[in-house]
Amino acid sequence: MVRAAAKPGEDAVGRSGRVYAGKSLFLFGARSTPRKQAISIVESPLFDPFILLVILGNCALMAWNSPLDPPGTQKAALIGTCEHVALAIFTAEMVVKVLSFGFVLGRGAYLRDPWSWLDFVVVMLGIVSFFVPWLGNFSIIRAARAMRPLRALKRVPGMPLLIESIIASFGQLLNVAILCALSFIVFGIFGVELLKGKLHWRCAAPGFDGVGDMDFPASDEFDSEEACNPDAPSCADGSRCVYFEEDPGADTVSFDSVLKASIWVMQAATFNDWTDPMYLSMNAYSPWVLVYFLPVVCVVGFFVFNLFLAVVYDEFKRGAEEEERKTAEQSEEDREAAEATTDSAEPLLVPAAGDLSLCGR
Repeated sequence: MVRAAAKPGEDAVGRSGRVYAGKSLFLFGARSTPRKQAISIVESPLFDPFILLVILGNCALMAWNSPLDPPGTQKAALIGTCEHVALAIFTAEMVVKVLSFGFVLGRGAYLRDPWSWLDFVVVMLGIVSFFVPWLGNFSIIRAARAMRPLRALKRVPGMPLLIESIIASFGQLLNVAILCALSFIVFGIFGVELLKGKLHWRCAAPGFDGVGDMDFPASDEFDSEEACNPDAPSCADGSRCVYFEEDPGADTVSFDSVLKASIWVMQAATFNDWTDPMYLSMNAYSPWVLVYFLPVVCVVGFFVFNLFLAVVYDEFKRGAEEEERKTAEQSEEDREAAEATTDSAEPLLVPAAGDLSLCGR
């Protein structure tokens, strides 16, 4: 996207090389005193660090605040005052940027940047809750305060590119998610065919004297959670291998249906307690059940899940290369625009931060 060169006598070039063209809010030209002052503030090297410091301080106050604190205390008054000061600073930041860049119309306008949408929503909801206090009781207004830490992401070097890369990779991540779901289902079907009903057989605790078969299952109070094979009982202390109505873990470790088995496959892929069902199955069926469990962990846990990271990394690398290319092109365009501007009859460069003596020209 090529930027038009600055028009002599109409546009201005900031200290960063950015061209400020057209009229802001249909009123302020690039050479008008209010807009030149706003541009000098935005172009200041202290502007973004100061806003980031205010955001971090506001986040610290939010963490310090507690809904259990009684009202009317000095702590509550201090937090309320700081909230109002932060809201005033954020509002001033938005006004200065709108005055410098324009609001909606024009290339580079405030709301043309998606990151500014978050700032705009947070500030406007804060203003509404300030002037209409009873609206602050609505959950959506309170939730807006929790979005303030997200404003810091834009100002952390490299973070916007990372977030944009994750968002841009959603389409490819959807394909990986479908592959992952199919893997869960396929291994779930294998598990059902191999182990359906096997984990219902477990060793009964001492004191059980019932039947304990499929027609008359044992009571859960005698469940030892130790799986066994009814054809080759291996229960210790002379206890019996009986049938229980539920699977181990209150029916959470089960291969009686594809859905339940797929949930276990998903758990195994996270390497969270995946060995417990494996040992239960080895006792209830055969030690060779390892042939089923190990591929679940290796294929789904190591291969399929790492595809998510590979997709995000690939998109991040592509985005970084695109960002470098755009930066190089933009730098060249800004340099040409600045040269065209400085060759005009009137000086167009915005004064440095703190030097506002030229703003009245």
